[in-house]
Amino acid sequence: MYQIENPELWYTYQRKRAQLKKQHAHFKTPVVPYPTPPDLLPGPILDSSLNEIYAFHGTKGENIEKILAVGLDARHSKMSGQYGAGIYFSDQACKSMQYTDFVGSTNSGNESSGKQGGVLFLCRVTLGVCHVAAPEHAYAHTRLAPAIPGSSDFHDSVVAESVTASQGRQQVHREFVVYDNAQAYPEYLIEFEV
Repeated sequence: MYQIENPELWYTYQRKRAQLKKQHAHFKTPVVPYPTPPDLLPGPILDSSLNEIYAFHGTKGENIEKILAVGLDARHSKMSGQYGAGIYFSDQACKSMQYTDFVGSTNSGNESSGKQGGVLFLCRVTLGVCHVAAPEHAYAHTRLAPAIPGSSDFHDSVVAESVTASQGRQQVHREFVVYDNAQAYPEYLIEFEV
């Protein structure tokens, strides 16, 4: 595991957190504490007033250098994703591993290579005002979290609990989706082997 130090990305992430606090104060939108996953790292202080968490993000090896340089980018997300074109995270590494080059992942294409490892990012993610995914709501083909009822403000993220099903699909792992690149900071790079 390697700690990533990118001052420009860190500044952007910090600026976004400050902007979300100001925005929610302006719209008088309370940030309701969301039951966050257990701390994946001891020590670092997370901002619970904005539902900041640590979560895993899986990607193919070809994307690592770009993510290290410019961060995660929702523009590369598929509109057809179960929760739209956002940046997806999970508090369970096994879910994020599905998006890596690891043999057995849904995207690896390396079944014959015998590759037995991959890379994950452990990211700080500011969930802010969370929208908990509802089975009856269709989320694909969107680039924003749903609007907050009775407000001109939008939720900052979508949280899909493992019991939630959307568009007739089964949701096995808890996932967190943000639609703004600045709401995530890739803080650690994890190389793994099995």
